[in-house]
Amino acid sequence: MLNHFKEWYEKLPSYLKIPSVKYYGGSFIILLTILCIMSFVTHIWLGLIFLFWLCLFAILVYFSVQHISKQINQYTIDLAYKIRKGEQDAYLKMPIGMILYDMNENITWINPYLQKKLQRQDVIGIPLKELNERLYYQVKRQIQNQKENDIFTHIDKKYQVIVHSDIRMIYLTDITEYASIEEKYHEEQIVFGQIFLDNFSEVSQSLNDRRKSNLNNFVTNQLSSWAIHHNIFMKRVDDDRFIAFLNRKSLETLEKEKFDIMDKIRETTAKQNYPLTVSMGFSYPDKENNDVTYPEIASYAQANLDLALGRGGDQVVVRSQNEDARFYGGKSNPMEKRTRVRARMVSQALKDLMEEASEIIVMGHQFPDMDAIGGCLGIRRIAKMNQKKAWIVTNENQFSHDIHKLMDVIREQKDLREDIITPEEALETLTPNTLV
Repeated sequence: MLNHFKEWYEKLPSYLKIPSVKYYGGSFIILLTILCIMSFVTHIWLGLIFLFWLCLFAILVYFSVQHISKQINQYTIDLAYKIRKGEQDAYLKMPIGMILYDMNENITWINPYLQKKLQRQDVIGIPLKELNERLYYQVKRQIQNQKENDIFTHIDKKYQVIVHSDIRMIYLTDITEYASIEEKYHEEQIVFGQIFLDNFSEVSQSLNDRRKSNLNNFVTNQLSSWAIHHNIFMKRVDDDRFIAFLNRKSLETLEKEKFDIMDKIRETTAKQNYPLTVSMGFSYPDKENNDVTYPEIASYAQANLDLALGRGGDQVVVRSQNEDARFYGGKSNPMEKRTRVRARMVSQALKDLMEEASEIIVMGHQFPDMDAIGGCLGIRRIAKMNQKKAWIVTNENQFSHDIHKLMDVIREQKDLREDIITPEEALETLTPNTLV
């Protein structure tokens, strides 16, 4: 009887043998024993009846536990089988490519899914580099912690590459759908553009009303047709200025065409003896910074247009906040208006530099002439107008006879004399915030 009980106990699931179950089970049995004794003390028939029901309950618990144990054991066996079967199916059928390679970088195993995608049968034993050279170098970069791009493209599919170098296993997850969503998102990003007719005012001033109207209609029709063809919303905001809204896909098309609308307008108007040129600035959100606001994008577009005008106009500047600028056009010679625009751009840049400086040191070239001295005086005057202290650095050993006479005249003025210093004094004056 005791051996039978031991065998039955050993067959119980492990979770029924933990100390807490033993404690509560033992306490329950002791309680029932006490109740049985008390019932016999009260009345023998009451004790017999209680003992009968207690035995019946014990038999029921015994067979119930035995049945539950069998069910749980069977469930555990089935679950273990399903897990093993799932692991096998995962290796063989799961839509994730797996490549196992040896220490010599030869392929030792590849799962059927990837083998089918690569459309090759004889892959076991061949070097990984022979299977796909791009994949090989991508794996090498990941192993060397020089990860540049974890996306591997094969035919029309894109895979994310994960390398476990400790077990020499390569995992390739098909992310084509996600990559297409990302690409679509990239193509639909908003682009803000500023379009400016560089010399429209100058050209139109020399024309009569009829020719001026024809020129205006021609430019408007050309730009409108160009905008409609490239899915651009364009609005005229001034006689010589337009704003444009488009997406990245349209912008990429324009860049491939190198903004040929500029050449068309310039060449057509040049044949009529009033060459008109166009400058544009475009900007869009950075890949790393999608939180940029529309007003910020518009300001970057304006800055790009200013850059195009500062470079002489007749060109397009495309740039986001943290990218290098891309330039298109710039085939014509700068005209008078673009010279004035350039002067405005240079003066604004100079003003910004002065505002950031604590003091300013001005100096010309070696062996200065009248132009050099005059330029230094002019810059000093600009600094004074911006409430900045400025010094002019000169070296008397390099003065010609005429410059000596000029400097004598300049030193007659007290405020100028105090602001003229030697190179040695300039070195002592320099600070990290000094503009030179």
